[in-house]
Amino acid sequence: MSPAHDHGKRNPGAPLHAGPAHLRDISAGGAFFYAEFEPKVGTVLQVNFVVPGIGSDVQISCEGRVVRVETESIGAQIGIAVAFDRLNLGPL
Repeated sequence: MSPAHDHGKRNPGAPLHAGPAHLRDISAGGAFFYAEFEPKVGTVLQVNFVVPGIGSDVQISCEGRVVRVETESIGAQIGIAVAFDRLNLGPL
C-alpha cells in the first residue's frame, strides 16, 4: 500500500504522495494504516494498493481525508485513519 505525502510542496487541496505503509483495516468507507509520516487531520491523501485475486490482482486507488492520527503507534510509524471520498477498482 502506498499512501501519499509531499513535505509541504503541493497545491492546497491536492492529494499527498508518499511511500509504503502497513494496512491494518479497510472497508468501503475508509482505512487505517501505519506510515512514517504524520499528516494533519483534514489532509487529503491518495491511497493505492493491490489486492490479490483469483486470475488477476486488483488495483485499488482511493482518495480521502485524514480523520484521525495516532502518534503513539508501532515504533516510528504513525497510525492514520482515512475516510474515503473516492474509490476506484480495476484489474492490473
